[in-house]
Amino acid sequence: MKTLFASILIFSAGALCAGGISDTFVVPVAGHVTGGNGVTWSTDVTVYNVTASTIVVDLAGVGPDGAVMDLAPRTVTVGPGGTVVLRDVVSRGIGALVIAGDGPFSLNTRVYSARAGGEVSSDVIPAEVFLDAESQGAFLAGLVANAKARTNIGFLAVANQSPLQIEVALLDATGVVIGARTFDVPAGSLAHVHISSRDIVPASFDGATGRVRVLSGDGVVTAYACVVDHTSGDGSFIPAAMLDSSSSTARQQHRLLLRRIAAEVLE
Repeated sequence: MKTLFASILIFSAGALCAGGISDTFVVPVAGHVTGGNGVTWSTDVTVYNVTASTIVVDLAGVGPDGAVMDLAPRTVTVGPGGTVVLRDVVSRGIGALVIAGDGPFSLNTRVYSARAGGEVSSDVIPAEVFLDAESQGAFLAGLVANAKARTNIGFLAVANQSPLQIEVALLDATGVVIGARTFDVPAGSLAHVHISSRDIVPASFDGATGRVRVLSGDGVVTAYACVVDHTSGDGSFIPAAMLDSSSSTARQQHRLLLRRIAAEVLE
């Protein structure tokens, strides 16, 4: 992994994510973990090589506080036009994945649990747009915390030369902030945070929106939420929505930062 991450610092503007094809993906949440009702969730990753040449794809797992997650495998070789399915890729724990190749590829990721009647799964949409200090914020609509369902909220943050301060707030149906927490990420590091909405607002709510903002610092953030049914344990993944006002140059710089810090921290 170290060799490939070093080699991919020379970034091609043509490899920016478009139509689900890129040489770099961030999967904001992945894991092998047992949640409520004793339900164990696992993660599968499918890689399709869109090129006529063999590519090498590396996977790096970022857990809580930037800890490195155990993955199997960490590197996969995919032949021209080939498809590789990586089953239960996270050995244990929960975090985010940085998946980078030396050529463009398409990626599909799902989290799933095995039940008596078959598997229950949810697709996890890879992040394409990242927050920085100039962004207005990312929004997670349709959050619930009541007798029927609960909500988990998370983000992956990559700090560059100065620390990041990140705010996660909950807004009620009228847009009023009903609770907020701030998180600090040291300079030159990655961090994955995964918390319950109850850690922000202890009270129940039937419909709310999460708002994630970079308050200060140099770096990028991507966020997500998951609403989980108490009875079935089924989870619905909610990707972050944001107004992408950044230029193509800024988006390229975001990905360069992600790859460089991943190389330095995860080697």
